[in-house]
Parts: sequence; structure tokens; C-alpha cells
Amino acid sequence: MERLKIVLRTAANHGLKINWKKCQFLKKEIDYLGYRIKHNKLSPSPLKLAAVVKYPRLQNPKHIQSFLGLTGYFRKFIKDYALIARPLSEILKKSIPFVIGPQQESAFNMLKKKLTEAPVLGIFNKEAVTEVHTDASIRWVWRHTFTERFR
Repeated sequence: MERLKIVLRTAANHGLKINWKKCQFLKKEIDYLGYRIKHNKLSPSPLKLAAVVKYPRLQNPKHIQSFLGLTGYFRKFIKDYALIARPLSEILKKSIPFVIGPQQESAFNMLKKKLTEAPVLGIFNKEAVTEVHTDASIRWVWRHTFTERFR
């Protein structure tokens, strides 16, 4: 309750107006900007996951761009997202003929599967001991952050 008072006081001190109809207080979980936030954990919102699951079969470049936009928003939840999505993004290039083949179907299905496997990220704790592991090549850069809580 004390944190709520601090937030409200800070908003008032800086002249921010609060739309009370849009406010949600003392909730254990909320959906915000396509994410579900629950007890220091972040996951895609069920509405966004439903949109991914129901996404129709890819038929043209616009469908692929839209699907990659939807899944790309949650790329941090999918290990090797760029690698998995590559067959889809490659056929969007003007120099490559637009043909949806087995590789593209596989990438489409894999992205849907990975996103619906209930991915969850922890919210960063600046107080915890943190390690950043990196690796890179000509084609990609890899980075993963570990905090004490997840070792």
C-alpha cells in the first residue's frame, strides 16, 4: 500500500492526471501492452497468444510480414527467434522468388509452437548479482543474462 501512495504522490507532484476508470489497483496480475505481468514474471498475454494460435495459413508477403510483426514483438521469449524466422524473412526479399515451401511452413509452425509453450521471463532485479554471456559471428550476436535467482 505504501508503494501505491508513493506512485500517486509522485504523479500529483509532477502534474500527471490519472484516469481512474482505467486504473487497476492491488491486482496480483495485469495485462499491459500485450504482456501479462504477474509476481515479477512477464509472459505474452493470453489474447496475443490466441491471435498467434489462430493465425491463418500464410499465403502472401503481407501475411508473412504481419505474422513476423506479431511474433517478433515477443522475440525475447523465443530462443533463436531470428534463426527460426529466417526462412520467412528470406522470401520477403525482392531478389528471392516468393514460394511458401516446407521450410517456411516449418518456421511458421515452430514460431507458433515456441510462443505457446508458456514462455515466462523474470523481471530484472538490479540488486541481484548479474552475469552477461555473449557470443557473435558474422550472421548473429547472442547474449544471455543470468541473475543469481536463476543459477
